[in-house]
Amino acid sequence: MCGLIAIIDSSGKPVNPQELSRARDVASHRGPDSDGIWLYNNIGLGHRRLAIVAPGDKGNQPFQYRHVTLILNGEIYNYPELREELKKQGCLFSTQTDTEVLAAAYCHWGTDCVAHFNGIWAFVLYDAEKRQVFCSRDRFGVKPLYYTEINGKLCLASEIKQFTAIAGWKPAMNEPRCQLWLHTGWQDLDRETLFEGVFQLLPGHNLVFETTSNSYTIQRYYNLRDEIDANPRLSFEDAKAMFRHLFFDAVRLQLRCDVKAGMTLSGGLDSSVLAAAMAEHYHHTLSKKGRLEAFSALFQEKGFNEEPYLNEVVRRHSLLSHTVRPDVDSFLDTLKTVTWHLDEPAPNPTEITHFKVFEYARTQGIKVNLCGQGADEILSGYDAFYPVYWRSLLRSQPLTALLEMVSFAQKHPATLQKQIRQKWQRSKGKAGLPTDFTPALPPCHTMLDYSIQAIESTVLPYILHSEDRLSMAHGIESRVPFLDHRLVEFCLSLPDGLKIRHGVRKYLLREAFRDELPEQVYRRYDKIGFETPFSPALKQQLELVSQRMAGQEKPTVLEKWQGRTVLEQWRGVAFWGWWRVFVKV
Repeated sequence: MCGLIAIIDSSGKPVNPQELSRARDVASHRGPDSDGIWLYNNIGLGHRRLAIVAPGDKGNQPFQYRHVTLILNGEIYNYPELREELKKQGCLFSTQTDTEVLAAAYCHWGTDCVAHFNGIWAFVLYDAEKRQVFCSRDRFGVKPLYYTEINGKLCLASEIKQFTAIAGWKPAMNEPRCQLWLHTGWQDLDRETLFEGVFQLLPGHNLVFETTSNSYTIQRYYNLRDEIDANPRLSFEDAKAMFRHLFFDAVRLQLRCDVKAGMTLSGGLDSSVLAAAMAEHYHHTLSKKGRLEAFSALFQEKGFNEEPYLNEVVRRHSLLSHTVRPDVDSFLDTLKTVTWHLDEPAPNPTEITHFKVFEYARTQGIKVNLCGQGADEILSGYDAFYPVYWRSLLRSQPLTALLEMVSFAQKHPATLQKQIRQKWQRSKGKAGLPTDFTPALPPCHTMLDYSIQAIESTVLPYILHSEDRLSMAHGIESRVPFLDHRLVEFCLSLPDGLKIRHGVRKYLLREAFRDELPEQVYRRYDKIGFETPFSPALKQQLELVSQRMAGQEKPTVLEKWQGRTVLEQWRGVAFWGWWRVFVKV
């Protein structure tokens, strides 16, 4: 929920309230329900609220509790349990909000409070006693927090575009990162962004600004690898039972809200399992919740049509289904708007599909959405996990490795053909990444290595960036039960053979929910997931825009760019659009 802005002037000058309000309101879409600012000497805090818990005025921010003033973007799901625990320690409460619980937790535990939270958050808190500003971002970076220095002022915001309202900031390209994005589509690999001098506070990190010295430090408070038990002694049946327990509890916690909630549904395994868990919760609270509403995007093109699978899930769990059938031919008309919300170029048309799904969900009164993001990273759902698994098996169980490879070929013939084709193209110099633009990532010797890399740098950060911006563009908070930290730590502690078995990815998830899945979904081995086809008309439009770019002003990184495939053409057009929206102006 919400959008925030903080300005700390190191020169000691008071913060300009008009400037603070303008920067706050650039992100008004993140918090349409109320707004506020708080000024104290050289510190200014601004907030736009999306009211999810205790929607009344008592939850408005900036929020003051004892000697702290707080602005929060996100939700602390376990706030009722924490409130009871803190009451026993003498803390007093005057609201029913998670914001007040966060403030009280800080007063009681100090900066260690974040270790007690189960949730998603980015917050900025001023402690008048310590005369310091404490900022934090949740363990996996579901909620964003950016910072930069502008004319001696440390500025923090939910979205980069908010800095455009602060005098002295002119957007400039971070050219190495722009080159990387253009050639790979990768972003959010580390603290750097596509904007020069603008950084993201990394997931699992705190930033503390000392007003007495006008300096800040950044510290990591959560290291996923340290939380993993590499040798859990569990049978497969026990692992299934524990997974179900943790996942159902994550869904229960994340359905805590005082507004209408729904879910995004494809015909794939992850969202089908989520539908089963959410429907179970709704059935137990039918008098209060009604039917679970699911929102989907459908395409009729071969290889993209998930309607048969989706319909089976809807029937199985009595969902109230809403479907959007986007007009791909008109996607370039929406690209500028989506680019503005993303702060970065849209790497493919799927971003626009998501944007339109959330747009429709908001018209149906949805303010909270649950999605299946994160399952692939924690349960080995990507094709790239297979060769890592096989190499590991070959060292200790060569016969099992061979059987796994044969099973994979039998269950994934289309994927195998695609991999062979891509290897052939690379051997002929027709595909692959130029080495100049390939980031130096550490090698992944195990599936655990690959999972952690996907979670911390290569895959999940971009997915969460997109999920947050495209949902919040319409005033919807999207939540991710598969990224409950207890579930992540548990899954990454499990042996590889519980995640991939007989050529089947996400084996544990599939078997744990076998009874709740339609047979058609349980037996499904391909992977689509809201992907968007390039229609002939869209391909033609991309070709025309690419040709027009040749005679137009463009950044130097595009001067020698040649889009050989339709996806590369899209990337060039999307990058040009981003440059014109943010940099050229």
